[in-house]
Amino acid sequence: MSIRAYKVLDIKTKQTESFNLWHDSEVIDFLNDQEGGFSDSLDQDCCGLTYVKVASIKELIKRADEFHLDKESISCLEDDIKGYDVDDYVQYYCF
Repeated sequence: MSIRAYKVLDIKTKQTESFNLWHDSEVIDFLNDQEGGFSDSLDQDCCGLTYVKVASIKELIKRADEFHLDKESISCLEDDIKGYDVDDYVQYYCF
C-alpha cells in the first residue's frame, strides 16, 4: 500500500506556547526519550509537526518541579490534554 503526501493548507495553533524548545531543555530531553522521540520528525532547526503521547504530558505535569515548569506552563499543558485519553497523542507545531 502506498502512502501519499498532501499539501498542508492550514495549521491553527493556540495563542500561548506550551513549552519552548530552546529554553525547556529538560522537557525536550524527557520527550525525546519517550515513545516516538519528540524531535525525530522536526527539521534541523527544530521546526515542524510532531506528536506527544498524553501519558508523557501527564508525567511532565506530575514532575513539574523537576522540569522547572511554572504554573502557566503547567496550566497550558493541562489544557492541551483536556478531553484526550491517556493513550492519545497531542500534535504540536514547532516554529
